[in-house]
Amino acid sequence: MNAFAFGLTGYPLDHSLSPALHRAALAAAGVAGDYTLFPVRPGQDSESELQRLLGRVRAHSLHGLNVTLPYKQQICMMLADLTPSAANIGAVNTVFLRSAHLAGENTDAPAFWRDLHADPGFLSARGQHALVLGAGGAARAVAYILAANNWRVSIWARRSKQSLELVAALQAANPSAVLTVAQEGALESSFQRARVDLIVNATQAGMIPDANGNPWPRGLPLPDGSAVYDLVYNPQQTAILRQAQLQGLPARGGIGMLVEQAALAFELWTGRAADRDAMWTAAMENLIPGI
Repeated sequence: MNAFAFGLTGYPLDHSLSPALHRAALAAAGVAGDYTLFPVRPGQDSESELQRLLGRVRAHSLHGLNVTLPYKQQICMMLADLTPSAANIGAVNTVFLRSAHLAGENTDAPAFWRDLHADPGFLSARGQHALVLGAGGAARAVAYILAANNWRVSIWARRSKQSLELVAALQAANPSAVLTVAQEGALESSFQRARVDLIVNATQAGMIPDANGNPWPRGLPLPDGSAVYDLVYNPQQTAILRQAQLQGLPARGGIGMLVEQAALAFELWTGRAADRDAMWTAAMENLIPGI
């Protein structure tokens, strides 16, 4: 087989570690190939640019395509097939060919779940109450996998309409799920009514170049007894993680999820085992420690 060609589309992509991860996986597997960034600026030409990239997958000049914000939901409508989990989540981060048809998978959900439990001491609760910050493609994956594993999930986003739409979509996919919308003005009182065991930042706040951004409402303490997981991985130390640590709460960034979702995509595309240690080393060599 000719050299593998993979890539990532979305915007912005300057912070992405995906090329380093996949190049490390290719080298460890002893196969030729490369991974390229394909930034697509949102605007009137974005759909045609995405279709052009999908055409390259269809024509085998790309053997796999990752998708990141802001296109994880939009790309679903451009694919002939979705895996059951991607269809239920309503977001795709990995595109591949299946029986000559463009198909979409979501490796974010299993990657988050695996990394959430990688450290046995991180969570004191199992299947309790999680508050997910955000309502985009990443938040969909996180809320979906938590609800599927019997967690009660509250969704909070700056635009309440997005939260309502996400809850409705996930509830339709999983009628037994316990999903609610959290209101910013009522967050503190809701902590008093129901313990929050896990807070997950699934927004862009804190991501390079907005390294000092914090998705948590200013002046509001994080709830006692909660663990904080930030999907942002670059920089390693984000504002919400620093806030959690100052309050003595367990806090973790998203580098483990990043490596795992990339490894799952690599295995889907190549049929070969991904060397997660090599990918982890590549990630750590390229991370920004913190601000």
